[in-house]
Amino acid sequence: MEFELTDTQEMLRSNVRRLVSERHGFEQRKAFIAKAQWSPLWSDFAQMGLLGAEIDEAHGGSAGSLRDLGVVLEELGRGLVVDPFIETVVLGAGLVSRAGSARQRDNLLPRVVAGQLKFALAYVERDSRYSLERIETSASETSGGGYVIVGRKCAVLGAADADLLIVSARTGKGLSLFVVPRTAPGVAVHDGVAIDGKRSAEVSFHSVRVTAADVLGAPHEGLQHLEWAIDRGAIAVCYDSLGAMTALNALTGEYLRTRQQFGRPIGSFQALQHRFADMNIAEQLARSIVPLTAADYADTATRCQAVSAAKVQVGASAQIVGRGAIQLHGGIGVTLEYAAGHYFRRLAAAEMMYGDSSFHLERYARLSWAEC
Repeated sequence: MEFELTDTQEMLRSNVRRLVSERHGFEQRKAFIAKAQWSPLWSDFAQMGLLGAEIDEAHGGSAGSLRDLGVVLEELGRGLVVDPFIETVVLGAGLVSRAGSARQRDNLLPRVVAGQLKFALAYVERDSRYSLERIETSASETSGGGYVIVGRKCAVLGAADADLLIVSARTGKGLSLFVVPRTAPGVAVHDGVAIDGKRSAEVSFHSVRVTAADVLGAPHEGLQHLEWAIDRGAIAVCYDSLGAMTALNALTGEYLRTRQQFGRPIGSFQALQHRFADMNIAEQLARSIVPLTAADYADTATRCQAVSAAKVQVGASAQIVGRGAIQLHGGIGVTLEYAAGHYFRRLAAAEMMYGDSSFHLERYARLSWAEC
């Protein structure tokens, strides 16, 4: 596995970092959140080709690697970007590329690349925890070959402004995925703001009618595709968290160098130096394992182990960096007027997304035991 970035990836990182710093500064971000609106970055993402980073060239993308996408995601975490990049590019477009029919790919992917289409993945329910099969939303087949979806999903990131929802529902012989327009009759979206500033919604489906052409992948076989997508989501938030940790450590280091106490910078006190050293070590431990998730694994079990190992380590590192930053900053660290608290919230939210550390530790142990 190559840990160093290529020249192309370095250029990509530089361009994304410059774009985010110019168009999504901290004060701008606070204004976007206060107004419950997306930033103006989406059209810039499209112009730079970021929305098609992993989409094949036949549909207008650049056919890049997951590692290329990770470079972008790390910069979005560093800049605390609130736009639904993971939901649309990593999950939505990823699922369409993997499981969609030729007609779905031809119709949807070019629109994603052009910035004309946003996705949201509706799969979490109140009692499902992290079990993808533990859902009550159902899709009953009609006499005409279509389906009627009934149920409720929660914590649907980006749903309020999504053009299409990818919905998991129980069908007679298993789990199926459906592509549903957000404005379809019977769809009700109750929008809110999550702790990290991203928009999260509860979505209800009241006898929503879809056709057989709206099924993503083969009917009753959606679970394997959903599991694959959720692992990709876990990889994405690991990269995002890595960027947030890097920025938070830099912010904390600057504070230690400039904050004066007893006539000297507080960073000169040895006890605080030790704490800050622990934070930087934690960041490097995360940085050493996250790239392993972007490798091409021959089998699903090995991929799942790599993802779970990274999610556990990133979760542990995020706690050390986040809590350390708050303690070293003192009271200012938890105010909404200062960036440190926003990074802390970003890391806290990422811990719960696509399986928390406890879930992934248990999964890693179970997969390792199966190999014995």
